[in-house]
Amino acid sequence: MREVDLGRVKALARELIQILDPVVAPEWGPLGAEFWVRNGEVLGATKEQIRFACALHLGSNQAQAARLAGYHCTAGGKRAGHQAARSTKVQRLLELADQAVEARKRYGG
Repeated sequence: MREVDLGRVKALARELIQILDPVVAPEWGPLGAEFWVRNGEVLGATKEQIRFACALHLGSNQAQAARLAGYHCTAGGKRAGHQAARSTKVQRLLELADQAVEARKRYGG
């Protein structure tokens, strides 16, 4: 894995928050924007993949997550959502999120 530049992570987090719809922006969930951006960058995920994984993790279906992530959607976003969900980077982000949530439950925090 690559070494993470925390200054860049914070700048990307701010940028992602500005890109997102104002209603969606606070919806990074209990893990927070920094978790998603930092891990997404380590994995080499795009901004769209990061937002998509976060939306899925928070309970959106694939079509909703694709729209929230900014994918160009046709047919209600189903195709874009299906393709994004199959991405190795998205799958890994979701695994990391599940592990982080489980660790917080187990050890507090």
